[in-house]
Amino acid sequence: MHFPVFVPPMLAVAMCLVCALAGGNYPQEFFQEWQPVTLYNALQLFLCAVVAAAIAKTVAARKAPAVAATLLWSIICGFCAYIGFDELFQFHESSAPLAQALRELLGQPGERPVIAGFAIPSYSLLIETGYAVFAVAVAFVFRRDLILQPTAQCMFVLAVLFLGGSQVVDVTLLQGQQSFLSGEIALSDGTLAAISQSLKVAGFAAVLAALLETLLAKKQVLSIERMLSDLNSERSAVPSRSVKSLV
Repeated sequence: MHFPVFVPPMLAVAMCLVCALAGGNYPQEFFQEWQPVTLYNALQLFLCAVVAAAIAKTVAARKAPAVAATLLWSIICGFCAYIGFDELFQFHESSAPLAQALRELLGQPGERPVIAGFAIPSYSLLIETGYAVFAVAVAFVFRRDLILQPTAQCMFVLAVLFLGGSQVVDVTLLQGQQSFLSGEIALSDGTLAAISQSLKVAGFAAVLAALLETLLAKKQVLSIERMLSDLNSERSAVPSRSVKSLV
């Protein structure tokens, strides 16, 4: 366990609390597009890409590099970078023309796509679900190479819970779907939007923390391997020097 692991979650919590309080009667004000929280979350995602690239480089530098592990962390690097740009430029939120064309192609009236008989709240959610399916598929395919430290595993679990909670708040409360909690909780749409975005920021902060823990652990392994390699080289050099001195 390394101290830097806990820095991203603490910074994310501080950022969300300050922005929610600064918004006053409009707590969602600083959580919207190109506002502090959105920009901060994009920065987190780009940092995730940088750390994943560092992990890939560290794995490739080992004495017996694993090609699959290097490919895994390279994919994670590219995926995090793409999600970061998506957070900045709202790729899937601004796909209205594509959504309209898909509705016409499927012959589906209305704004809600219907998949396997189920009405999906929005095309945005459908694309985000596609992101999640891709992440799960990559984790399954490379499951043998995705060996993480216990702290990193806990952080990834927290990330899944936070990101899943963000989608639950968004779908069940913000997008008009009924929930068993909706009759007991009286919250404005602005507050719900701030909560949903806060959970998303916390989720990606947990991902960044998990990647940092993984990087530090793998760098330790690489350092130990190099140290042992240097010791073996020195030991093999000693007998040769002794032979030269006798001659």
